[in-house]
Amino acid sequence: MHTFPESVRQYRRDEGLQSVALAGDEIPSDLRGAVFIVGPAGAEGRPSGSDTPFLNGDGCLYRMTFDEDGAHLDWRMLQPPCWWAEKLTRDDPRLAQPFEDRGIARISSEAVGGRNMLNTALQAIRFGAAPERLLVTYESGRPYEVCPSTLRLVTPVGERDKWLPTLFPDAPFAMISATSHPAWDPTRERVYAMNFVRGWHIYAKRLARAFSTGWRPQRGFLRAVSEIRRNATETAAETLTALVTGPAIARAAISRFRRLAGGSLPETDARLVIWDGANEPKTIPVHDAKGKPLEFVESAHQMVVTDQHLLVIDAAFKFEMDLVLPDLSRKLPAWTLRFIRQRLSRRQPSTTRLHIIPLAAIDAAEQTGDAVRASTVELNASVVHCFADRDDRGGTKLVLHVIDNAGADSSEFLLANDLWELRGGSLPPETLGMMPTGTDLDRLARFEIDLEEGRPGRCRKTHELCDPDGTWTIALASGPGIATSDARDRVGDLFFYTHGLMPTALSELVWDLYRGSNRRIMDLREVRRRLEQGGTSATLGHYHGDGSLTIGHTLPKGWLLLSPQWVPSTTEGHPGYVVAAVFGPRADDKEVWIFHAGTLGEPVAKLRARQGVLPWGYIVHSTFMREVHEAPGDYAISPREDLAPWAGTPLVDAVIEAMEDETPLAAAAE
Repeated sequence: MHTFPESVRQYRRDEGLQSVALAGDEIPSDLRGAVFIVGPAGAEGRPSGSDTPFLNGDGCLYRMTFDEDGAHLDWRMLQPPCWWAEKLTRDDPRLAQPFEDRGIARISSEAVGGRNMLNTALQAIRFGAAPERLLVTYESGRPYEVCPSTLRLVTPVGERDKWLPTLFPDAPFAMISATSHPAWDPTRERVYAMNFVRGWHIYAKRLARAFSTGWRPQRGFLRAVSEIRRNATETAAETLTALVTGPAIARAAISRFRRLAGGSLPETDARLVIWDGANEPKTIPVHDAKGKPLEFVESAHQMVVTDQHLLVIDAAFKFEMDLVLPDLSRKLPAWTLRFIRQRLSRRQPSTTRLHIIPLAAIDAAEQTGDAVRASTVELNASVVHCFADRDDRGGTKLVLHVIDNAGADSSEFLLANDLWELRGGSLPPETLGMMPTGTDLDRLARFEIDLEEGRPGRCRKTHELCDPDGTWTIALASGPGIATSDARDRVGDLFFYTHGLMPTALSELVWDLYRGSNRRIMDLREVRRRLEQGGTSATLGHYHGDGSLTIGHTLPKGWLLLSPQWVPSTTEGHPGYVVAAVFGPRADDKEVWIFHAGTLGEPVAKLRARQGVLPWGYIVHSTFMREVHEAPGDYAISPREDLAPWAGTPLVDAVIEAMEDETPLAAAAE
């Protein structure tokens, strides 16, 4: 039966720079350069088998280098000031309230704030003829520059007052809603990032919809009623009251949200952050077509730049209520939590809002200080990741290539209180903390958007591609120009991976949510049959910009391929290679596979750690650099400068001292 392999749940949390040589098959002589990968590596004191969502983990940066001496892997845990705050709090609890998991976030008290875990994505950038630089990002924090050579953090991008805080506005470690994939413009040599505040009315509407509408006659509701009756004598009266009346939970959630937001309920706001690599970023308010602050209902997960436009998706990585709800997990039994999640959860949006901002309008707003207006178009797809042709036909047509996660939900996670759809009872332990499997085929789609006087006109889907055996639970993609510092006119090739169809990773909650989807391709009975027969394997596929799709490699059941990165060949005319991490059923089944990008057939080489086991667990986004250098820029904000408003508080002073003491010692040791 296909499932998450044990090896993907195991990771190392070494502090300081670590290195291991890779050994195995001969590496192609025309494969040269460095592949960088980032991913979460848990939290200190939390077991790797925890059911906390895997995305809730400290970022670790990995670098695979291919040169004439072979291949080797270096890695380092990323340690921003909030990392040190948690470490010091853990070592001396008198300093502050400890950090705790909340959904995909990790937070402390209102006086301390939350974590910027820097575990999601990478973007290579280059200014002029200087060597390349590297950014690492997270959905709830400022981007940071990191040194490609030492893998050390160099600086946050922008001082604190350049960014709007979402939660904990008065705390030293405020939580900031930002873009996981900022847009790098190689022509103008600038980075664009979106920073937004979700208005309180969005939270209120979501809670009201959950607790004031009619009860849905789903299994979760019926089971909850039965279990209330069966467990009433063991359940506190206040728990039953909160559960049955609903509004009590909503009031508690709003009260907690008010505290996290600094005592007041925030209003919708959005701003564009523009960085030239040398100076403090410029910020520009962003409004919608009616002149009101642009609203992000879900997340500003990805931005893309074309010749004349900046594109921002309100991504189908749906916003959930984990941070808003009070900590009920310690007070309520599992069956009660299942009931509450059933009320709060919903399907991913079936359409995705794409916001379009002319670059000429941004240039003008930089001069005047006025807000820039975005036009919005709806894409008939559930999009988390998209790519665009840079050539926008002189500003008359946008061409987008998107991963349409119509049947998968990467913002749900499999938790201990979930029930297993296929067999009933608890989910298999190897799935806890991971995302659920898809309940239908995912697709890759191409859209064309006509622009009329700079505004979107007709939007049409020209291709929608899927494969009954190869596009189950599509994850991430790589290709020429994706997350690198290079420019490319058209999206010609995307190399994507899938999780496959995993019977062990399907909860009753997700099955109930998606069984009634109006975008279904495969009949539910056929999906059920495939699940009963053990599922469908993970794959590595190739989307061609001309509108075709091939599944290049299918892994054995129980194996997984993550973070594929396209690497150019040093031989002119060669299609290049795809380098990926591969995980098998045993804890030590961790390898690096190298594929010929033209065929994606059997790997041309398989590598393992020469000693021990490769250190990574579930890793995420990647990028490529031809050469590795020290960070070349002069821009830097020191922790002492960044935390100056809170100097004099015991925890902040301890963080500053620890970071200033650690740097020269670590440098000397290395």
